[in-house]
Amino acid sequence: DIVTVRQGVVTDIAGQGDLVLANIIAKVIIGIAPELYHRVKPGGMLLASGIIADKEAAVVAALVDVGFTIIQRTTKEEWVCLAVRRP
Repeated sequence: DIVTVRQGVVTDIAGQGDLVLANIIAKVIIGIAPELYHRVKPGGMLLASGIIADKEAAVVAALVDVGFTIIQRTTKEEWVCLAVRRP
């Protein structure tokens, strides 16, 4: 198995991954949700974190709207991490 780590702007990263991590604020996740969807391989997962709890509903709506399925929600104090799957 090979692990490739890439850091940068999602639109500058080519290809798809089995697992994509996005540790950025809710407003950014919402804005790039379609790009994140296209960077995750079918059957793969996105871990979206850096979400303040009161912004969670908007992030969930954006991720579901582009086609992700919410798999798990984890919290630590006011922070939320969402594990979502691309069908």
